[in-house]
Amino acid sequence: LAALAISSFGLMAGVNANTVDCTSNHQAKIDEVCYDTLNSALEAVTSGGTILVTEGISSKEAIVINKGFNITIDLGNNTINFPSDASTAFGIDVKSTTTLKNGSVVYEATKENPTAILVRNKASLSIENVKVEAKKGTGIDLYKSNGTLDVDAKSVVTAYDNAAIIAWGDDSAVNTYTLNLYGTAQNLGEASAFAAINGAYLGTNLTFNINIKPGAKATSINGAGILQMSKGTVTVEGTVIGGCSAIAMTRGDLNLKSDAYVESTKAGDTDVYKGTSNFQVFSNGAAIYLEPTDQSMNVNINGGTVKSSHGAALSAPANNGNNSKLTLDIENGSFEGIASKGDIDVYGIAESGQGFIKGGKFANKVDTKYLDSNVTQSVNGVVGTVHNIKTDAAVNGSFSVPSNAAKGETVKVTVTPASGYQLDKITVTKGAENVHVNADNTFVMPDGDVTVKVTFKLIPNKPAEDKNDIIVEEPKGDENVNLSTETSDVLKDSLVNAEDEELKALIKNHDVTIELETEKVTKDSLEKEELAKFEQVIEGANITEFFDLNIVVKAVGQADHYLKNLSKPITLTIDLPELPEVAKGYTRKYYILREHEGVVEKLDATLTEDGKLSFATDKFSKYAIAYVDEEIKDIVTDKNPSTIDNVMSFVALAIASIGILGMSSKKLLKK
Repeated sequence: LAALAISSFGLMAGVNANTVDCTSNHQAKIDEVCYDTLNSALEAVTSGGTILVTEGISSKEAIVINKGFNITIDLGNNTINFPSDASTAFGIDVKSTTTLKNGSVVYEATKENPTAILVRNKASLSIENVKVEAKKGTGIDLYKSNGTLDVDAKSVVTAYDNAAIIAWGDDSAVNTYTLNLYGTAQNLGEASAFAAINGAYLGTNLTFNINIKPGAKATSINGAGILQMSKGTVTVEGTVIGGCSAIAMTRGDLNLKSDAYVESTKAGDTDVYKGTSNFQVFSNGAAIYLEPTDQSMNVNINGGTVKSSHGAALSAPANNGNNSKLTLDIENGSFEGIASKGDIDVYGIAESGQGFIKGGKFANKVDTKYLDSNVTQSVNGVVGTVHNIKTDAAVNGSFSVPSNAAKGETVKVTVTPASGYQLDKITVTKGAENVHVNADNTFVMPDGDVTVKVTFKLIPNKPAEDKNDIIVEEPKGDENVNLSTETSDVLKDSLVNAEDEELKALIKNHDVTIELETEKVTKDSLEKEELAKFEQVIEGANITEFFDLNIVVKAVGQADHYLKNLSKPITLTIDLPELPEVAKGYTRKYYILREHEGVVEKLDATLTEDGKLSFATDKFSKYAIAYVDEEIKDIVTDKNPSTIDNVMSFVALAIASIGILGMSSKKLLKK
């Protein structure tokens, strides 16, 4: 009765009496059953079941998953460690489809060909919020099998002296594997030249499809980000960074899409992958290195950035004379190699004038034999249908524009008024048709030649005793931004005391208006380095919307000027975009991220009663809205009720329990 009363009291105090505590001398549990070891739990688990690891595990033997059905292992934020003296060459041996989540796997053993996680026997593996670290050997090894490896956005696979993720196969069977990388695969070995992701070659029957998803990263300090020596397709929408090369391929196909960022960071002809002669590929410093062998290779680039600081952006040197098997198609993207190598360095194809470049922007002059017959390269490096830009002579000032531009390219008109004069008007015409000129003196090149005309006018004189008006307008633009009451005075004070000489001259000679303008910015329009700066400010944050926030100073007949800094911060409120609901048991914290002069900072934001975000700022450029969902910690209720109501409730529950026992006793006596 005392035990039952205590149990009843525990229920009143908010403690679940049916929860089994497996944290003491047990490694795992399934539902409410505790198991001494993870291996014993693996023996007991049934199809679709979940094993919860209840404590950190150090194992010298392999943990084998061979069930013939799907299971989930929740590491419970614990670590499974295989120490240096472990007897197993494989840490976790996955022989059936498995989901591994919420924790870490660390492999330190020094066996021959070691790996932290081995996946084989037609198994598939999904890792969710897992850190896999192979201090020796390979992170995840896909061996002679068929299946899928999914690495989610919160997971990181790290190796030092071998590949982070590798697929193996030989001619004994047809093996097909697919990698979907949403997180990070990295080789951090300072002294090695191994790839982050490797499709190895031990025959012709291995197909390894590699998908680098938006936001994912495959990086190697010295080796390639991706080394593909297998059949299969490499599709890149995320970031691939390598030392000697970012992507090196001897087999398979390659697709680069608009979000791709591919960069090679180290100089020299370096082994992409060190091993036996079968696995040795030499790079020449190109970001993308192509060396076809015994099979056709198709490469399509439809966007993204490809960059090398010590070689070509893309190179196919025809070292083995097989470039006739290579098909290249470049439709879009940004390419930058060193001047001595060029952006594109390809031999053995396009010699007949059938070029493979249909579009894109190139830092260096592209050999015309690489260009499709329907396109040319503009003076700014853009490839497309290029048209001429003609100019009419200007009076009382001068201006400059490029001599040509590709269709769709943004062209800047730079104006220089003579002393005492100001810009009057910029006119761009294509035949009899006017082309729209933007407020920043730019226009988009149409499909045809254009003529640019610029006129200037005298700056009107104002009596010295007159004081020019400064008017603060309501905010304009894509975002619904509201100003606090003190804003007008701060803006005026900042403008009057601005150090910019052009601003001083403007307010001296003209009535001006100040407008706070906003413009939404798409994620795709950001450079990879710029986006990375935003993503690195708050770990795990969700960035929902980017926008430009500018203070524009305007005067009639004058070019717009921008006030970048204020004398002190002003408070703004902005509408929140539509966001997913906050999950039960979590609370949401909002932030504003601000980029100014190349530095991204976190600003605290307050959610107002009417559902808007309020924040203070004194700098104006690019902004983003971010949030973090944080788990609410359990609140332990008072286990010592002090009020008479709680005591009486406890007594009543205890009496009820006694009654139940009494009834049960009578039934037993009758039996």
